[in-house]
Amino acid sequence: MIEMTIPYLLTKAVSKSPGREAIVSEAGRWTYEQWERNANRRAWALAKSGIKKGDHIATMFLNGNEVLETFLAIMKLGAVVVPLNIRLSPHELRYIIDHSDASALIFSHEFESIIREIMADLPKVKLYFKSGGKRSSDMIDFETLSLMEPERDPCMQIEEDDIACILYTAGTTGLPKGVLLSHKNCIWASVNVSVNIDLRSDYRVLLVFPLYHAAAFIIQMANLLMGCTTVTMRSFDAQRVMELVEEEKINRMTFPPTVWNFILQIPKVETYDTSSVKSISAGAEAMPLETKKNCSSCFQVRDLGSLME
Repeated sequence: MIEMTIPYLLTKAVSKSPGREAIVSEAGRWTYEQWERNANRRAWALAKSGIKKGDHIATMFLNGNEVLETFLAIMKLGAVVVPLNIRLSPHELRYIIDHSDASALIFSHEFESIIREIMADLPKVKLYFKSGGKRSSDMIDFETLSLMEPERDPCMQIEEDDIACILYTAGTTGLPKGVLLSHKNCIWASVNVSVNIDLRSDYRVLLVFPLYHAAAFIIQMANLLMGCTTVTMRSFDAQRVMELVEEEKINRMTFPPTVWNFILQIPKVETYDTSSVKSISAGAEAMPLETKKNCSSCFQVRDLGSLME
């Protein structure tokens, strides 16, 4: 029996539509086939560095191909992804990395300074992988190391009840809590999302939420489940959202009501071509009626998703 795991979803997407765009970012475009090849290389680099099934691996990235390739690389080994909130203070990061029992840390070069600030206080972390930037003698050059590895799947035995990731809560009523999600948890959550919003395989989905957030993580898993194209943004910019809607022919996007208001207040927002948009929704807080009406008018969509809840 085939185990329904997140790496299996990627393999399935590749077998069905290898040449379909999977990831679009400021750095370029990657097909599903390229996503899997790059994830396999990263998985081999991690395995040869000593990462094994069950290890907890903390990650710190902006949205884009690097984080998605790294997530799948970790999961392909049966290891556990611990995404770190890039907005946390050094003290908060130190707590989560230690609390999660992370034995390795993979991060984009933009975050090297903050990682160096807390390295001495992370006794459980044995390996540091830096992606991009100048080489550092005390850190593994993850990007260069990965390029030397094979493109074939490492073929580790992974079961659907194995833990895929640990997502930390905001900690608004105390210290953040680590929520353990199995591959089965993530896949069923993505099924629920895709059914509720009628997600379609040919959709181009704009992903602005950072991937350390549960909402973004599950949205991306739904995109992977359906074989959609994910258009990522490294950070939110209201005008850039509308430019991407027009340039990339976005079909689906979701934001909190506050963010929708920022978008609706862009000068001449009504002049952007939004004809590609088929589905929009909101979450995290109640949507004011006036905002619902303005969204409906601006985007001219039939499927308002949770906007109408």
